[in-house]
Amino acid sequence: MPKRIPVVAIGVTRNGVTVYPTIGQVFDFTAEEVAEINGLEKASKTQHIRKPINEGGEEDLGGTGDALVISTKLTVAQLTSEAEKRGVDLTGLGDAPTKAQIVAAIEAKAAEAEDL
Repeated sequence: MPKRIPVVAIGVTRNGVTVYPTIGQVFDFTAEEVAEINGLEKASKTQHIRKPINEGGEEDLGGTGDALVISTKLTVAQLTSEAEKRGVDLTGLGDAPTKAQIVAAIEAKAAEAEDL
């Protein structure tokens, strides 16, 4: 099942029961659910879910002992550092970008790389 992270409140129905994944946490969606949500995103022009972004580097900024996962659980300084490593330009976000803005910029850069 594809793992995605909800960025807005959404519900999926499984076996007649509506399940509400936690925003910002990895959730195992079905391929059909992902396809349906992608259709909703296109219609509403609003992002509902995103792919988890994993970094297999040597540094463990998340403190888990696993590969770095870009999330709002990291500090602004850690996210800014990670954005710099990835070549993400944050100048358009103003003097004090939020964690969510930095994560979104990193994700956008990663999505651009996937499309190439």
